[in-house]
Amino acid sequence: MKALRLGGHPIHPMLVHFPVALWTLAIVADSGGMVTGEAWWWQASFGCQALGVLAATVAMAAGLLDYATLARDHAAQATAVAHMLVMSTAWLAFLASLALRGLPDGASPPLAAMLTAGAGFVAMAIGGWLGGRLVYRYAVGVGH
Repeated sequence: MKALRLGGHPIHPMLVHFPVALWTLAIVADSGGMVTGEAWWWQASFGCQALGVLAATVAMAAGLLDYATLARDHAAQATAVAHMLVMSTAWLAFLASLALRGLPDGASPPLAAMLTAGAGFVAMAIGGWLGGRLVYRYAVGVGH
């Protein structure tokens, strides 16, 4: 099986920027809502989280296909598995945050929803660092 590529470039790294940006904006929007109490911040956070979950689903599928091409004896195996598990945790945390919020109605979401999103953000940051390690330390996906 070959890794997914577009114009010779791996697709997974192209896709991950979308959930990272959307989930980061969701945390900013939650913070804005906490500071101002204005409903549109909560609605923006919900939208960013929902779009981030969708974008991450596509990125995760591409990443899983890339992982399938990584040799089982490759030095990056443990890092790749850790990256996959941590990013899956981030995805689940943002999905749980959405479920805890319910449909946006202009009211402040439950504190548990915001804390769950915050945990998802931390997991995303750790997973992103692990993804960077795969590229910069192990040269996974780098053409030679």
